Amino acid sequence: MSAPFTLLGQNGAAKGRRGCLHTAHGVIETPNFMPVGTYGTLRGVPSHLLPDLGAQVMLVNFLHLFFYPGPEALARAGGVHRFFSIPVPVLADSGGYQVFSLGSHRKVGEEGVPFQDPRSGRKELFTPEKVTQFEESMGMDIGMVLDVCLPHDAGRKAHEKAVAVTHRWAERALAAASRERMLVFGIGQGGTFPDLRRRSAEGLASLPFDGYGIGGLGIGEEPERTFEALEASLEGLPEDKPRYFMGMGYPQDIARAVAMGVDLFDCVLPTRNARNGQLFTSRGVINFKRSVFKEVHAPPDPACACPVCRHYSLAYLHAMFRQREMSAAVLATVHNVAYYLDFLAKIRENTASI
Repeated sequence: MSAPFTLLGQNGAAKGRRGCLHTAHGVIETPNFMPVGTYGTLRGVPSHLLPDLGAQVMLVNFLHLFFYPGPEALARAGGVHRFFSIPVPVLADSGGYQVFSLGSHRKVGEEGVPFQDPRSGRKELFTPEKVTQFEESMGMDIGMVLDVCLPHDAGRKAHEKAVAVTHRWAERALAAASRERMLVFGIGQGGTFPDLRRRSAEGLASLPFDGYGIGGLGIGEEPERTFEALEASLEGLPEDKPRYFMGMGYPQDIARAVAMGVDLFDCVLPTRNARNGQLFTSRGVINFKRSVFKEVHAPPDPACACPVCRHYSLAYLHAMFRQREMSAAVLATVHNVAYYLDFLAKIRENTASI
């Protein structure tokens, strides 16, 4: 496969850049945001609507799809795109964060991660080889390798070990990958220790990955330490390949990271917060479940051209939420996803002079 990433322009001192990432199912313009469909679909939003909302790529979680419907079922169906009717490229998170967040169900060893599915109770040993090979069999466009994600306060020795094991796993994952259709991304770790972040990034940069994820940040540490660790990671990564900040979600943080040279983002904030009655708008965050919006017969965001803002009012969303009508969560999700994607589209327009 030829070089999948084309750097189209860079905004000088600010380091913000614009590019194109070519995948088997389409081109992703960067910088870009990936809506999160953990189980293969955005909750409440039919997959065929993704392009209408501006989505060029979607994230799914390998770990959950492995347990259901399973890699064999997905392969027989023709892959994730056909099974879930996804019309855009798909990136698969390897599950490293889920292993961290569901810590009572795992124990990391050199071979891999013996993990117990909290839903079914089924046990499985996930190795770097198995994760990458099954991601390929599922038809993913981009596969993240298995990594060791730790709590930010785990201590330096634990993070040093995690960096070393993550690097060895990265080598094993690359050796197992066919590289025929799926792009393979490594993941850097190192907690909030800038030197460990730089070491991890430089180690991954020495390997022939198609792109690089920056993982294990935004999970409880102070915001400034997040960006210090991010800066150290970026210093160790090559400029001619995409950089993906895993799990970063607030718009203002995304804009700051773009200016530092990050290309891809994902987060559950727009979908999760929508289900809890929150809208992201050009005027800030709106909690439409509050009674103050009971008589507001105006669109959620007059500056937004999404289907929700064209057809519905805050009063309607408030009433539906109070009645526990599922349409409130669905419409709020549609708006939030469209808002994020439009936000990134505007950043792309202003990021680089091409």
